[in-house]
Amino acid sequence: MSNLNSEGNQAPTEANEAENTVSEMLRDLSGVDEKQARSIVAAWGDWQLSDVLDTIVELRTFAETDRSLEFDTLFRAAIGFPEANVRLESVRALSNGGSVNIAQTLLEALERDEDARVRAAAAESLHAFADPSQARNISRAALSRIAIALSRAASQDERAVRGKALKALAAMRVEEAPDLIDAMFDDAIGDPELMSDVLLAMGESGDRSWLLTIEDAFYSGDSRIRIAAVMAFGEVAGDDDVESLSEPFDDDDPSFGTGRNPTSPRNALARGLQQRTRGATDCANCARPAQG
Repeated sequence: MSNLNSEGNQAPTEANEAENTVSEMLRDLSGVDEKQARSIVAAWGDWQLSDVLDTIVELRTFAETDRSLEFDTLFRAAIGFPEANVRLESVRALSNGGSVNIAQTLLEALERDEDARVRAAAAESLHAFADPSQARNISRAALSRIAIALSRAASQDERAVRGKALKALAAMRVEEAPDLIDAMFDDAIGDPELMSDVLLAMGESGDRSWLLTIEDAFYSGDSRIRIAAVMAFGEVAGDDDVESLSEPFDDDDPSFGTGRNPTSPRNALARGLQQRTRGATDCANCARPAQG
């Protein structure tokens, strides 16, 4: 039987109508206060875990596509949920920064959560506060506390957390970041995931003294390291460096796709240079957090 209506358009099915109803109900959660958020998250305890995770992902998608919607209070409440995967997705949903309340929630997750995945995600989400547009939303004291917590995590936490914390520290241009990068580089030999984070931290630092080390990583046999090296190179290299670069791989390297692909090495470098130029402009009057 046809589902076309009298105008020749596809008639809505019961399933579509139900889905639209659910979407509207989720949108209505935008802007709930803390008491309401705690009540909603408490009710999730009776749900199937997959349904809770799907809800968080859908709310995050709504917020990313419609800036008038805001679910941060709900995501912050969900970071207290017993199931680690829910906390993980909630931390990721706060990755755009925004307020001192978000910074405080992410700090607590970084310092106290028992799951290393959640702590690593919190470190990555705190990276947002390296952006001047986000840093100006919180006090210098709060920025300093973030830097201290990230430094502690980069020095003392599990390897999966250390690399993510290092990237955020480097982006904040914290004074001790170069020494931590240097020490972690030696520790990352033989660990492609950690080495990738170290290379990305070199790029985030904006320090050209890492350029030769980054270029050496182009020759790695691990695609994750080569990709991280290209991204880092784009952050610290100048136009002359890009033009004179003798690439140890070409644009057909399977790690990056074909030369027409936006993820090809030279295109990745160009994007990195553009981002770095914008960042330098944005940070012209951006104070860095003090330590101690």
